Amino acid sequence: MTAEVMRVQTTLPSDWIEAFVGEFKLNLLDAGASCVEHEAIQSMYKWEGKVQSEREWRIVTTTNALHLEAVIEAIVEHHPYEVPQLLTWPVTAHSSYAQWIHS
Repeated sequence: MTAEVMRVQTTLPSDWIEAFVGEFKLNLLDAGASCVEHEAIQSMYKWEGKVQSEREWRIVTTTNALHLEAVIEAIVEHHPYEVPQLLTWPVTAHSSYAQWIHS
């Protein structure tokens, strides 16, 4: 059996120490996220017409549809970037994991 849950992704600056990343993640848990993961990544993007290449933290959150908007609002409220990456998508999860996310 499977069920749907929501994933939300953003990035944070690499100069944030783990404690700042942890505080950001706690804000997402307080907003209704069930799980928040982070990892170091290398990003390449165009900003104001120039190609940038920087290390960042990727933050991926798992939540349910009921808490999705609150999690997004928490990201926007606590994010340091002028235009943060904010991606959401539904995923199919094993029923026991999905049940935990929805509880």
